[in-house]
Amino acid sequence: MLFRSDVLEFRRVVGREIARLAAARATADDLAKLRDLAQQARDEALSPEQVFDLDFAFYGAMASASNNRVVGLLVNTVRKATEQFKPLLSILIISRERVSGHHDALIAAIEARDVDGAGQVAEQYLQDGERPVRQNDWSPR
Repeated sequence: MLFRSDVLEFRRVVGREIARLAAARATADDLAKLRDLAQQARDEALSPEQVFDLDFAFYGAMASASNNRVVGLLVNTVRKATEQFKPLLSILIISRERVSGHHDALIAAIEARDVDGAGQVAEQYLQDGERPVRQNDWSPR
C-alpha cells in the first residue's frame, strides 16, 4: 500500500531532479511542449483534477526533456500507481495561479539552463503543495 508520506517525498525528490535534468538537457521542442501544457493549465474552466493532470503532464514532459529513459519510465509508472489517489492528490494544486506561475518559472529556468534555479523552483512548489495534505490525516503515514 502506498502511504501519503511516501508519495509526497517521492514527488518532491524526483520532481526536483527532473527539473534539474530538464534545465541541463531540454531542446527547443521540449520547451514548446512545456509552454503548451502551461497554457492549457490556465483554462479557468478546468477542475482541480484536470489541473492536476496537466501539472503531472508538465512534469512528464520535463522527464522526457531530461533525455533519461529510466526517468520517463519511472514517471509513467508512478502516474499509473497514483491514479487511485487523484482526488486526494488534486488538493496539492494550491491554486491555478500558483500552478501557472510555477510552470512559467520552471520554463524560464529551463530556457536559461539554470539547473540549480529549476531545482529550487520545483522544490519550493512541491513543498508548498504538501502542506495541505500533511495537515490532514487521510491515510496512514
